[in-house]
Amino acid sequence: MKQSGSCYYYLADGLGSTMAVVDASGTVQDSYTYDVYGTPSKTAHHASAATGTTPLR
Repeated sequence: MKQSGSCYYYLADGLGSTMAVVDASGTVQDSYTYDVYGTPSKTAHHASAATGTTPLR
């Protein structure tokens, strides 16, 4: 995704759930975990990330 002139990439697990958002250099900007029902929760966020709060699933 491109936002504010920067490119970000979604990293998915084997089920296709978003596990992390990284910037062009590979630095993790956001990471996510899921409960047993598939409800996501953001587990880490870096202040420099401009990626919003909703992971793609």
